[in-house]
Amino acid sequence: MKNLIIISAAAMLFLATSQMCGCGCKANAATTQPVIDGGDTTQTKTVTLNVKGMTCESCVSQVESEINKKSGVVSCKVNLEQGTAAVSYNPEKTNEKEITQTINNIEHRGKKQFTASVCENKNGCKKSGGGCCGSKKN
Repeated sequence: MKNLIIISAAAMLFLATSQMCGCGCKANAATTQPVIDGGDTTQTKTVTLNVKGMTCESCVSQVESEINKKSGVVSCKVNLEQGTAAVSYNPEKTNEKEITQTINNIEHRGKKQFTASVCENKNGCKKSGGGCCGSKKN
């Protein structure tokens, strides 16, 4: 039984990381999954965004909080070290442009300091620039 649990955990870890690019940002993760919303089954999309200007965990919390408030957003997970945000959303209620604009309009410490863009590298991330998809970190 113990071996079965270990094997299952290893398989889940492999599946979770097999969709990630070299830096782990899940670049090009144009995945769709059904979401049940009041009996309505809708396909969700996941987009990875490069987010510049984040310097601390407070920035991460603020970006996650603002994006998770947005209608149509299912989840948002921000990675400070990589400068990315993985956002799952209902494409019938919002889109990548609206999510990006929401991040760009967040005021942190009295000013707009975040800049978001869609991670569009179809061949995985280029780490030479320092961030996901070759973008400069912060």
